[in-house]
Amino acid sequence: MSHHDDAPRSHCANCGAALAVDPHPRYCPLCGQETRLHPPSFGEFLHEFIGHYVALEGALWRTLGLLLFRPGRLTLAYLAGQRRRYVLPLRVYLSASFLFFLVARFLAGGPDPGQALQIDRPTAAAAAAQVRGGYPSDVETWLNRCTKPAACGWLETRAARAMRRMSTAEGTQAVTGRMASAMPYAVFLMVPVFAGLLQFAWRRSGLSYGAHFVLALHLHAFAFLVLLAADVLPAAVDGLAALLIAAHAVLAARRVYGVGWPGTVARSLAVGLVYGLLLVLGTVALLTLSIFAAAGA
Repeated sequence: MSHHDDAPRSHCANCGAALAVDPHPRYCPLCGQETRLHPPSFGEFLHEFIGHYVALEGALWRTLGLLLFRPGRLTLAYLAGQRRRYVLPLRVYLSASFLFFLVARFLAGGPDPGQALQIDRPTAAAAAAQVRGGYPSDVETWLNRCTKPAACGWLETRAARAMRRMSTAEGTQAVTGRMASAMPYAVFLMVPVFAGLLQFAWRRSGLSYGAHFVLALHLHAFAFLVLLAADVLPAAVDGLAALLIAAHAVLAARRVYGVGWPGTVARSLAVGLVYGLLLVLGTVALLTLSIFAAAGA
């Protein structure tokens, strides 16, 4: 290439638009591409890869300052139209959740989740026997019969295979692996539900569902960052992390909705209880689906 990549260009290399000479713009006024180009480097590719998951813009530090230390301010800034000054709400959420699940899955210490969920065969058979009202030997006969093709109904066959798989380390690891893969998506699907709870609790605020959704994204992002810190700190701070998340949510709701303290605390408590129950039910459903999916693998 005869044209030095880092030298000023008279035309945009992307769309061909004419560029001013003095002052020479940093970006093309038509397509937005940089006007000074240079040979690609490994660092750029690494930055692009990480930036696809984690917000790396200069606005990141301003965003974190409001998100962590001024509850509700980041939501109000977005609703007031400050879209370029701070990282957008969805990007904040995705960045925080990506870091949290990355650390939780690959970097955090602790026992092997497969060992934590390990269930030996006699224990599983005894538990199932109590449910069926029989004895472990009866359950063993049932397991042998229903793990054969077309010997039992679909649901009964799946349950028998699940019990067989969960009695082995390979089976429990398969279940925990499926849960770890599905958990980020499951939590993300719960954010709109949380926003709906906020809208119902503060239905007289006059805000649209989208405004409640922005607050839901920011509250979840804060929770992920606090849980991320708790994940690498001693277990004694887990309770403190939960209190910090709850206090932040109340302060943010007070600032965004402008309701008095008694109403804010009461509504926040109701939303938290309902959402916590839905999270428990969702976790049980995800665990059940993971077990049955691993049994059919």
